[in-house]
Amino acid sequence: MRSKAEDRHLYAVGRVRVLENRLLDRDIIRDLVEADTLKDVFSELRDTVYGEEVVETEETLDFERMLSLETRSLINLIDSISPDPELTDLFVFQFDIQNLKMLFKSNLCGAPEPDSFYTLGRFDLNLLRQVIKGEGATDLPAWIVEAGAEVREAWKKSPNLRIIDAILDRALTLAQLAGAEAAKRPVLVDYFRHLIDTANVDTFIRIRISGRSREQFEQFFIPNGELPLSFFKNTWETNIRELGRIFEHTPYNNMVVKSLEEYRTEGTLTMLEVEKAHLLMEQLTPARYITFGPEPIIAYMVTRLYEIGLIRLIMVAKKNSLPLEDLRKRVMTYHV
Repeated sequence: MRSKAEDRHLYAVGRVRVLENRLLDRDIIRDLVEADTLKDVFSELRDTVYGEEVVETEETLDFERMLSLETRSLINLIDSISPDPELTDLFVFQFDIQNLKMLFKSNLCGAPEPDSFYTLGRFDLNLLRQVIKGEGATDLPAWIVEAGAEVREAWKKSPNLRIIDAILDRALTLAQLAGAEAAKRPVLVDYFRHLIDTANVDTFIRIRISGRSREQFEQFFIPNGELPLSFFKNTWETNIRELGRIFEHTPYNNMVVKSLEEYRTEGTLTMLEVEKAHLLMEQLTPARYITFGPEPIIAYMVTRLYEIGLIRLIMVAKKNSLPLEDLRKRVMTYHV
């Protein structure tokens, strides 16, 4: 006989299986990319899962509000069906971290707070402000409080906005990995380890190309991935043209080789982000075949968040009349 927990997972997974049929397929994504104007993108989305939010915002073409409404709808859905909120919350904390970044940057630079913050996170802004001030904030997870202290200390030594991002991103990623390990969910553990590795590879490539120092890379390095710090340190003197062979026997070979080829021919690193997203989405494929567990729910959630991010990219491009070929390049590896 199935347990109550298995029944809850079976119900949630059943809901997700139906919803997966409403994900935007490659043809729809191509139509969005090829649309002439931002208004045309809204029109293309009217008959999709985004329809209700499109109707509410298309008069003003306020796509940020439209996507925020859709993200809120997604999180509300996940909250209503997830038997494992401690795991699904690992993906919602990103909005709290974004708010914390904005608060820190305005506070440490003596600037006014932004006019708007994410309303999708789990923690009240006043609690996050306590972290900025170094107050107790006992209602927050310890990893957020500790990351806040680390930011304040780092700022005293070297005022650098990029360090704020690095410290808070590292704290979030390590908390996500720890949560997956505590729940004993191998697929999620593997996903977060790849998330760490892709972030480190991304940083490594950018710092090497820009000619910055190994010490700067170590500031941004996130531990606990499959590739240790020594892997990167031992290859630091390798010529940039030969970096591809260093990653030949890792899952990140395509990510590195395609990015370096693009940089050599075009002087850009668009493919670095494209291949990173593609690789991470592939890591969730096994999650979709688990029936009694949170993995399919999380895979759906991550896929929808990625999809929303992709639509934002397209809409920003249309609003700013960016070249169509550049946009095609950024979304050409889209998969559902």
